[in-house]
Amino acid sequence: MIYQIMLPGKVRFGVGALDTIGDEANKLAAKHALIVTDPGVYKAGLADSVKERLSKAKLSVDVFPEAEPEPTFPRLNAAAEQFGKESYDLLVGVGGGSSMDTAKGLSILLAHGGKGQDYGGVDKVPGSGIPIFTLPTTAGTGSEV
Repeated sequence: MIYQIMLPGKVRFGVGALDTIGDEANKLAAKHALIVTDPGVYKAGLADSVKERLSKAKLSVDVFPEAEPEPTFPRLNAAAEQFGKESYDLLVGVGGGSSMDTAKGLSILLAHGGKGQDYGGVDKVPGSGIPIFTLPTTAGTGSEV
């Protein structure tokens, strides 16, 4: 059996990589970003650091600091309901795998509507979601890809 994985994104890393986030957002012509993070990362000020850089790049930025470990459909659906009336054109997951996975789920729900459970299975997502940047604070989960 042959398997294939296609990873169309790019991974930027190294000293100063975070300082390029505003330029990367501008390359996408992004205007309104939502940072998705968990309470611990939020309290540590990391989301504020990202928000500051995006704001300097002239983006309007909101923060959702309530990503939970092992995100559930009810929590994801509630977040999509909370933010669905906004016109985000960039999501930024900051933290561990749960924050980044929540951002990925919101990307699809905010772009296509419905509930998280509507997209379970093969070929259920009708198209691309809202662009996502992922900024891992842990190593090894692979959630950034």
